[in-house]
Amino acid sequence: MLVHARGILKGAPSPCRRVAFLNQADTVKRKAAGLQVVRSLQRLGVGWLERAIVGQVLGEPPIWGVYDLNE
Repeated sequence: MLVHARGILKGAPSPCRRVAFLNQADTVKRKAAGLQVVRSLQRLGVGWLERAIVGQVLGEPPIWGVYDLNE
C-alpha cells in the first residue's frame, strides 16, 4: 500500500511531504514489527516516502521513533 504507484499515496501532490505512521505499536512485539517495516522501507529506497513513525495514537508515549527513509 505504501510503495506501489497505485497505493494509498497515489495522487498526492508532488510538493507534499509523505510520512508513514505505523500505528498500534503498543507492545514490545508490535514495536519490533514496526521497526521491521521501517527497515524494509529503507532497503527499498522509496525516494518519495520521506519518513516513517512508529507509535500508538491512543497510548503514552504516542511516538516511539521517527526514522528517515532516505539517508
